[in-house]
Amino acid sequence: ALKTYSQLPLGTYDVCFHKMMGFFLNSHNDLIVNEEKIYGSSPAKVDKVLRAFQAVDRNFGIILSGKKGIGKSLFARQLAIKARDYNLPLIIVSDYIPGIADFISSIEQEVIVLFDEFEKTFANRDDMNPQEEMLSLFDGIDSGKKLFVVTCNEVTKLNSYLLNRPGRFHYHFVLSNPTP
Repeated sequence: ALKTYSQLPLGTYDVCFHKMMGFFLNSHNDLIVNEEKIYGSSPAKVDKVLRAFQAVDRNFGIILSGKKGIGKSLFARQLAIKARDYNLPLIIVSDYIPGIADFISSIEQEVIVLFDEFEKTFANRDDMNPQEEMLSLFDGIDSGKKLFVVTCNEVTKLNSYLLNRPGRFHYHFVLSNPTP
């Protein structure tokens, strides 16, 4: 059944596209943490990100980078779970579709938007640069307030303008092996 809302209910959603219907959000199972023990300082960093997001009145972004399997997705799951306490729905973007920045920009409420493995999903294509399309979205010139979370394995494959402009991404956490 199709439902429309003026505000997204608390939950987790995937961005989907159909050539006849356009963009829409589809319900997704809430993210969970299966690990019994979390090593390192990620819980404190999750709290830091959410406090900082609550303190600003515009879009806010973080980049989580590091080797494959180091804990970027775990950090993102922890953040999504903790954000439920703040009534923040989670929107997962797992594919690049031209126009996706405008669709996300049209969401006018506070949400978290997760781009997992951004450098792969938004890699340069034959005649377009998907990462460049996202720059104005990350700048926050739209209505609404969003927390953008970008994970990447190879930071060198990110558009340099994502990294060198402090207003776009406030934190860049480079995850590495935990100390003994």
